[in-house]
Amino acid sequence: MSNPLLDNTAMMDWKKLLTPKRLGKTKSEDLQFDRTPFQRDYDRLVFSSPFRRLKDKTQVFSLSTNDYIRTRLIHSLEVSSVGRSLGRIVGEAIVKKYNFNQDGLRASDFGDIVSAACLAHDIGNPPFGHSGEDAIRTGFESWYNTVNHVGEELLSKSQKADFDLFEGNAQGFRILTKLEMPPKKGGMQLTCPTLAAFTKYPRESLISESTLNCHSGRSVKKYGFFQAEKDLFAEVAETVGLIRSHDNAAWWSRHPLAFLVEAADDICYSIVDVEDGHRMKYIPFKKTKKLLNVVANLSNKDLQ
Repeated sequence: MSNPLLDNTAMMDWKKLLTPKRLGKTKSEDLQFDRTPFQRDYDRLVFSSPFRRLKDKTQVFSLSTNDYIRTRLIHSLEVSSVGRSLGRIVGEAIVKKYNFNQDGLRASDFGDIVSAACLAHDIGNPPFGHSGEDAIRTGFESWYNTVNHVGEELLSKSQKADFDLFEGNAQGFRILTKLEMPPKKGGMQLTCPTLAAFTKYPRESLISESTLNCHSGRSVKKYGFFQAEKDLFAEVAETVGLIRSHDNAAWWSRHPLAFLVEAADDICYSIVDVEDGHRMKYIPFKKTKKLLNVVANLSNKDLQ
Protein backbone atom coordinates (compact mmCIF):
# COMPACT_ATOMS: atom_id res chain seq x y z
CA MET A 1 0.00 0.00 0.00
CA SER A 2 1.36 3.42 -0.93
CA ASN A 3 2.09 5.95 1.79
CA PRO A 4 0.78 9.43 0.81
CA LEU A 5 3.28 11.11 3.10
CA LEU A 6 6.17 9.41 1.30
CA ASP A 7 4.57 9.62 -2.16
CA ASN A 8 4.21 13.39 -1.90
CA THR A 9 7.65 14.04 -0.49
CA ALA A 10 9.26 12.09 -3.33
CA MET A 11 8.41 15.02 -5.62
CA MET A 12 8.72 17.88 -3.13
CA ASP A 13 11.62 19.73 -1.57
CA TRP A 14 11.61 19.58 2.22
CA LYS A 15 13.66 22.77 2.49
CA LYS A 16 10.95 24.58 0.55
CA LEU A 17 8.15 22.83 2.42
CA LEU A 18 9.59 24.20 5.67
CA THR A 19 10.51 27.70 4.51
CA PRO A 20 9.99 30.25 7.32
CA LYS A 21 8.47 32.78 4.88
CA ARG A 22 5.32 34.46 6.15
CA LEU A 23 2.28 35.12 3.98
CA GLY A 24 2.15 38.85 3.26
CA LYS A 25 5.71 39.62 4.35
CA THR A 26 8.73 40.01 2.12
CA LYS A 27 11.44 40.53 4.73
CA SER A 28 12.80 37.71 6.85
CA GLU A 29 12.43 38.08 10.61
CA ASP A 30 15.13 38.07 13.22
CA LEU A 31 15.16 35.27 15.78
CA GLN A 32 14.66 36.31 19.38
CA PHE A 33 15.98 34.00 22.07
CA ASP A 34 15.91 31.13 19.56
CA ARG A 35 12.13 31.53 19.22
CA THR A 36 11.50 30.17 15.74
CA PRO A 37 8.91 31.52 13.26
CA PHE A 38 6.84 28.38 13.75
CA GLN A 39 6.77 28.86 17.51
CA ARG A 40 5.61 32.42 16.87
CA ASP A 41 2.77 31.01 14.75
CA TYR A 42 1.63 28.96 17.72
CA ASP A 43 1.80 31.95 20.06
CA ARG A 44 -0.11 34.23 17.67
CA LEU A 45 -2.89 31.66 17.48
CA VAL A 46 -3.11 31.19 21.25
CA PHE A 47 -3.60 34.92 21.81
CA SER A 48 -5.98 35.44 18.87
CA SER A 49 -9.68 36.22 19.26
CA PRO A 50 -10.89 33.44 16.89
CA PHE A 51 -9.03 30.83 18.93
CA ARG A 52 -10.49 32.16 22.17
CA ARG A 53 -14.01 31.90 20.70
CA LEU A 54 -13.63 28.13 20.40
CA LYS A 55 -14.37 27.87 24.12
CA ASP A 56 -18.09 28.31 23.41
CA LYS A 57 -18.21 26.05 20.36
CA THR A 58 -19.39 22.48 20.50
CA GLN A 59 -17.06 19.53 20.10
CA VAL A 60 -19.82 16.87 20.21
CA PHE A 61 -22.18 17.58 23.09
CA SER A 62 -23.97 20.93 23.08
CA LEU A 63 -24.79 23.12 26.06
CA SER A 64 -23.48 20.62 28.59
CA THR A 65 -23.87 21.37 32.30
CA ASN A 66 -20.91 19.06 32.97
CA ASP A 67 -17.70 21.10 33.05
CA TYR A 68 -15.67 17.98 32.23
CA ILE A 69 -16.99 17.80 28.66
CA ARG A 70 -14.67 19.09 25.96
CA THR A 71 -15.30 22.20 23.88
CA ARG A 72 -13.62 22.90 20.55
CA LEU A 73 -11.00 24.88 22.46
CA ILE A 74 -9.97 21.94 24.65
CA HIS A 75 -10.14 19.56 21.69
CA SER A 76 -7.85 21.85 19.67
CA LEU A 77 -5.29 22.00 22.48
CA GLU A 78 -5.29 18.21 22.79
CA VAL A 79 -4.92 17.74 19.02
CA SER A 80 -2.07 20.25 19.02
CA SER A 81 -0.27 18.30 21.73
CA VAL A 82 -0.55 15.03 19.82
CA GLY A 83 0.40 16.76 16.58
CA ARG A 84 3.60 18.14 18.09
CA SER A 85 4.70 14.63 19.06
CA LEU A 86 3.85 13.17 15.65
CA GLY A 87 5.66 16.00 13.90
CA ARG A 88 8.83 15.54 15.95
CA ILE A 89 8.83 11.78 15.40
CA VAL A 90 8.54 12.23 11.63
CA GLY A 91 10.89 15.21 11.66
CA GLU A 92 13.63 13.27 13.42
CA ALA A 93 13.46 10.54 10.77
CA ILE A 94 13.52 13.00 7.86
CA VAL A 95 16.31 15.17 9.28
CA LYS A 96 18.39 12.07 9.85
CA LYS A 97 17.63 10.57 6.42
CA TYR A 98 18.53 13.71 4.46
CA ASN A 99 21.17 15.05 6.87
CA PHE A 100 19.30 18.32 7.28
CA ASN A 101 21.08 19.29 10.50
CA GLN A 102 23.72 21.04 8.45
CA ASP A 103 20.99 23.16 6.81
CA GLY A 104 19.58 24.31 10.13
CA LEU A 105 16.39 22.22 9.95
CA ARG A 106 15.45 20.49 13.20
CA ALA A 107 12.94 17.83 14.16
CA SER A 108 11.34 20.40 16.44
CA ASP A 109 10.48 22.53 13.38
CA PHE A 110 8.27 19.73 12.08
CA GLY A 111 6.61 19.41 15.46
CA ASP A 112 6.04 23.15 15.81
CA ILE A 113 4.46 23.45 12.35
CA VAL A 114 2.09 20.54 12.97
CA SER A 115 1.30 21.79 16.46
CA ALA A 116 0.37 25.27 15.21
CA ALA A 117 -1.70 23.89 12.32
CA CYS A 118 -3.51 21.56 14.73
CA LEU A 119 -4.21 24.42 17.10
CA ALA A 120 -6.02 26.22 14.27
CA HIS A 121 -7.63 23.22 12.58
CA ASP A 122 -11.17 23.97 13.85
CA ILE A 123 -10.89 27.76 14.03
CA GLY A 124 -13.38 28.26 11.19
CA ASN A 125 -16.00 25.83 12.44
CA PRO A 126 -19.34 27.44 13.33
CA PRO A 127 -21.20 26.68 16.57
CA PHE A 128 -22.65 23.15 16.62
CA GLY A 129 -20.05 21.86 14.16
CA HIS A 130 -21.31 20.19 11.00
CA SER A 131 -24.91 20.98 11.93
CA GLY A 132 -23.88 24.63 12.00
CA GLU A 133 -22.42 24.30 8.50
CA ASP A 134 -25.69 22.79 7.28
CA ALA A 135 -27.65 25.66 8.83
CA ILE A 136 -25.42 28.25 7.14
CA ARG A 137 -25.80 26.53 3.76
CA THR A 138 -29.56 26.46 4.16
CA GLY A 139 -29.60 30.11 5.20
CA PHE A 140 -27.62 31.22 2.16
CA GLU A 141 -29.80 29.15 -0.17
CA SER A 142 -32.93 30.70 1.26
CA TRP A 143 -31.46 34.20 1.00
CA TYR A 144 -30.27 34.27 -2.55
CA ASN A 145 -33.21 32.27 -3.88
CA THR A 146 -35.83 34.58 -2.39
CA VAL A 147 -34.32 38.06 -2.77
CA ASN A 148 -34.84 38.56 -6.51
CA HIS A 149 -32.61 35.59 -7.30
CA VAL A 150 -29.60 37.58 -6.16
CA GLY A 151 -27.45 34.44 -6.25
CA GLU A 152 -27.82 34.13 -10.00
CA GLU A 153 -27.39 37.86 -10.68
CA LEU A 154 -24.46 38.80 -8.46
CA LEU A 155 -22.47 35.62 -7.94
CA SER A 156 -20.31 33.67 -10.34
CA LYS A 157 -20.73 29.89 -10.43
CA SER A 158 -17.62 29.49 -8.31
CA GLN A 159 -18.78 32.03 -5.73
CA LYS A 160 -22.23 30.44 -5.57
CA ALA A 161 -20.61 27.03 -4.98
CA ASP A 162 -18.82 28.52 -1.95
CA PHE A 163 -22.21 29.43 -0.48
CA ASP A 164 -23.96 26.21 -1.51
CA LEU A 165 -21.21 24.09 0.02
CA PHE A 166 -20.19 26.36 2.90
CA GLU A 167 -17.19 24.79 4.55
CA GLY A 168 -15.70 25.49 7.97
CA ASN A 169 -12.21 24.64 6.73
CA ALA A 170 -12.40 27.36 4.09
CA GLN A 171 -13.75 29.78 6.67
CA GLY A 172 -10.77 28.91 8.84
CA PHE A 173 -8.33 29.82 6.08
CA ARG A 174 -10.25 33.08 5.57
CA ILE A 175 -10.02 33.92 9.27
CA LEU A 176 -6.28 33.24 9.42
CA THR A 177 -5.35 35.06 6.23
CA LYS A 178 -7.82 37.95 6.05
CA LEU A 179 -10.37 38.52 8.81
CA GLU A 180 -7.99 38.50 11.76
CA MET A 181 -5.57 41.42 11.97
CA PRO A 182 -6.76 43.32 8.87
CA PRO A 183 -5.97 45.21 6.69
CA LYS A 184 -2.51 43.63 6.46
CA LYS A 185 -2.04 41.28 3.54
CA GLY A 186 -2.09 37.77 4.89
CA GLY A 187 -4.09 38.66 8.00
CA MET A 188 -2.24 37.02 10.89
CA GLN A 189 0.72 36.56 8.55
CA LEU A 190 1.44 33.03 9.68
CA THR A 191 4.23 31.12 7.96
CA CYS A 192 3.33 29.44 4.69
CA PRO A 193 4.20 25.92 5.99
CA THR A 194 1.75 26.32 8.89
CA LEU A 195 -0.99 27.55 6.54
CA ALA A 196 -0.29 24.74 4.07
CA ALA A 197 -0.31 22.07 6.80
CA PHE A 198 -3.55 23.59 8.14
CA THR A 199 -5.25 23.20 4.73
CA LYS A 200 -6.34 19.56 4.63
CA TYR A 201 -8.41 20.14 1.48
CA PRO A 202 -6.27 22.28 -0.84
CA ARG A 203 -8.80 22.89 -3.60
CA GLU A 204 -11.60 25.27 -4.56
CA SER A 205 -15.27 24.34 -4.23
CA LEU A 206 -16.39 24.22 -7.87
CA ILE A 207 -14.81 21.14 -9.43
CA SER A 208 -16.88 18.79 -11.58
CA GLU A 209 -18.03 15.54 -10.03
CA SER A 210 -16.47 13.54 -12.86
CA THR A 211 -13.08 15.14 -12.15
CA LEU A 212 -13.37 14.51 -8.42
CA ASN A 213 -14.32 10.89 -9.04
CA CYS A 214 -11.03 10.36 -10.83
CA HIS A 215 -9.18 11.05 -7.57
CA SER A 216 -9.32 9.07 -4.34
CA GLY A 217 -8.56 9.92 -0.74
CA ARG A 218 -10.06 12.09 1.95
CA SER A 219 -8.35 15.24 0.72
CA VAL A 220 -10.81 15.57 -2.20
CA LYS A 221 -13.98 15.25 -0.09
CA LYS A 222 -14.15 18.94 0.84
CA TYR A 223 -12.54 22.22 -0.16
CA GLY A 224 -10.17 24.48 1.74
CA PHE A 225 -10.52 28.09 0.60
CA PHE A 226 -13.15 30.45 -0.81
CA GLN A 227 -12.82 32.27 -4.12
CA ALA A 228 -12.04 35.44 -2.15
CA GLU A 229 -8.87 33.81 -0.76
CA LYS A 230 -7.93 31.68 -3.78
CA ASP A 231 -4.99 33.91 -4.71
CA LEU A 232 -3.72 33.84 -1.14
CA PHE A 233 -3.68 30.05 -1.07
CA ALA A 234 -2.05 29.98 -4.52
CA GLU A 235 0.74 32.10 -3.02
CA VAL A 236 1.07 29.71 -0.08
CA ALA A 237 1.19 26.71 -2.44
CA GLU A 238 3.79 28.33 -4.66
CA THR A 239 5.93 29.35 -1.69
CA VAL A 240 6.13 25.85 -0.19
CA GLY A 241 6.17 24.04 -3.53
CA LEU A 242 2.91 22.11 -3.49
CA ILE A 243 2.21 20.07 -6.61
CA ARG A 244 -0.65 21.22 -8.84
CA SER A 245 -3.29 18.49 -9.11
CA HIS A 246 -5.27 19.89 -12.02
CA ASP A 247 -4.43 22.37 -14.76
CA ASN A 248 -7.92 23.85 -15.04
CA ALA A 249 -8.75 24.26 -11.35
CA ALA A 250 -7.27 25.74 -8.21
CA TRP A 251 -6.30 22.38 -6.78
CA TRP A 252 -3.04 21.20 -5.23
CA SER A 253 -1.72 18.16 -3.44
CA ARG A 254 -1.53 18.32 0.33
CA HIS A 255 1.47 19.53 2.23
CA PRO A 256 2.91 16.27 3.68
CA LEU A 257 2.51 17.54 7.25
CA ALA A 258 -1.25 18.00 6.66
CA PHE A 259 -1.53 14.22 6.96
CA LEU A 260 -0.12 14.46 10.49
CA VAL A 261 -2.62 17.21 11.36
CA GLU A 262 -5.43 14.93 10.23
CA ALA A 263 -3.94 11.96 12.09
CA ALA A 264 -3.70 13.94 15.33
CA ASP A 265 -7.34 15.01 14.97
CA ASP A 266 -8.45 11.43 14.26
CA ILE A 267 -6.50 10.05 17.23
CA CYS A 268 -8.05 12.57 19.61
CA TYR A 269 -11.67 12.37 18.62
CA SER A 270 -11.54 8.57 18.32
CA ILE A 271 -10.73 8.48 22.01
CA VAL A 272 -12.05 11.59 23.73
CA ASP A 273 -15.45 11.71 22.00
CA VAL A 274 -16.11 8.20 23.33
CA GLU A 275 -14.87 9.25 26.75
CA ASP A 276 -17.17 12.29 26.76
CA GLY A 277 -20.05 10.11 25.60
CA HIS A 278 -19.54 7.93 28.65
CA ARG A 279 -19.34 10.95 30.96
CA MET A 280 -22.63 12.18 29.50
CA LYS A 281 -24.13 8.71 30.20
CA TYR A 282 -24.87 8.05 26.52
CA ILE A 283 -22.39 5.15 26.34
CA PRO A 284 -22.29 2.55 29.13
CA PHE A 285 -18.94 1.64 30.67
CA LYS A 286 -18.81 -1.83 29.09
CA LYS A 287 -19.26 -0.44 25.57
CA THR A 288 -16.83 2.43 26.26
CA LYS A 289 -14.18 -0.07 27.31
CA LYS A 290 -14.79 -2.13 24.17
CA LEU A 291 -14.57 0.90 21.86
CA LEU A 292 -11.37 2.19 23.44
CA ASN A 293 -9.80 -1.28 23.26
CA VAL A 294 -10.52 -1.31 19.52
CA VAL A 295 -8.65 2.00 19.14
CA ALA A 296 -5.76 0.70 21.26
CA ASN A 297 -5.49 -2.49 19.21
CA LEU A 298 -5.45 -0.53 15.95
CA SER A 299 -2.69 1.69 17.31
CA ASN A 300 -0.63 -1.33 18.37
CA LYS A 301 -0.94 -2.88 14.90
CA ASP A 302 0.26 0.37 13.30
CA LEU A 303 3.32 0.36 15.55
CA GLN A 304 4.27 -3.21 14.73
